[in-house]
Amino acid sequence: MELKIEQKIVLAYFILGAAVAIVSNFFSSLSPVNNLFVALLFPLAVYAVALFILIKTVRHKKMKSLMYNSFLSYFLIWIVIWVLLYNL
Repeated sequence: MELKIEQKIVLAYFILGAAVAIVSNFFSSLSPVNNLFVALLFPLAVYAVALFILIKTVRHKKMKSLMYNSFLSYFLIWIVIWVLLYNL
C-alpha cells in the first residue's frame, strides 16, 4: 500500500504532536506557574522547525494546503493528548 504525500505528512505530524504533548505535560507538571508558559510555547517552536524542514524537503504544488492540514493535525493531536495527560 503506497501512501500519498498528504498522508505521510499527516502521519508524521501525528507522531510529532503526540511526542510534543508528552513533553509539554512534563514541563507543565514541574511548576504550574513558570513552566506552563514553556509548555505552551514549546509546541509552536517545534512546529516552526518541522515546518521549515517540510518546506525544504517537499516540492509540492499544494504547499499552502499541506501547511494548513499539517498545522491542524499537529495542533489537534497535541491539544487532545496534552489536556488528557494534564487532567490525569
